[in-house]
Amino acid sequence: LYNDDDDDKDDHATIYQNIQSNNDNEDTKPSLRTFHAVLLAYKNSNHPSAPTRATNVLKKLNTIHKQYKDASLQPNEITFNTMIGIWSKTSSKAGAEKALAFLEYMEKTQGQIKPDMITYYTVHEAIVSYASSLCREIAAASKQEKDQKEKDQKEEEIMNLVPKATELYNHVEHLYHQKRNRRKEEEQSSQPTTTSSNPISKSDSSYYFFTKKNHEHLLSAVKSSLS
Repeated sequence: LYNDDDDDKDDHATIYQNIQSNNDNEDTKPSLRTFHAVLLAYKNSNHPSAPTRATNVLKKLNTIHKQYKDASLQPNEITFNTMIGIWSKTSSKAGAEKALAFLEYMEKTQGQIKPDMITYYTVHEAIVSYASSLCREIAAASKQEKDQKEKDQKEEEIMNLVPKATELYNHVEHLYHQKRNRRKEEEQSSQPTTTSSNPISKSDSSYYFFTKKNHEHLLSAVKSSLS
């Protein structure tokens, strides 16, 4: 996840020295939120080099955290969700593979970095985006009567992506309904709380319904391209 040929290892000490030199000033001290702001800038830039540059930033953050044992700089869900979002925008095989790799890494942390609805939604988006591009390539190849072997390889790749996309969609659906049911249980309890610990926000609903819509679009595109 952290490999990057463009990485300058000498920057690690420099970045941390800058952090340490500003420790007494909370207004200027670089924090995890500072790194997140940089990653978000890359995500919004839509620049072709954004995934590589963002990976470089993540590697530096991870190295500094481990080397100096600074708990405040430990990458978290926001860090990885942003990275997944950056790679999902590439609509590429590499983007889908990176998104899945980040998800796998998060799941292996045993709850330390727990995937949430945003995680599964964004990984699903990466797969749908890549699979949709494959469908378009198959449609174009059919019209141009290109090599059948290449077309068959793309179709096989799509068929391998669909189960994974379905699994991710099921995760989003499960988390959405779980949160909604807990909210209903709190509202129906004999001693309702003034604020719910599991509110259903507009963003939760949006992530669920966008995932559902994207998944239906994927299945429709796959069916059309393989017919």
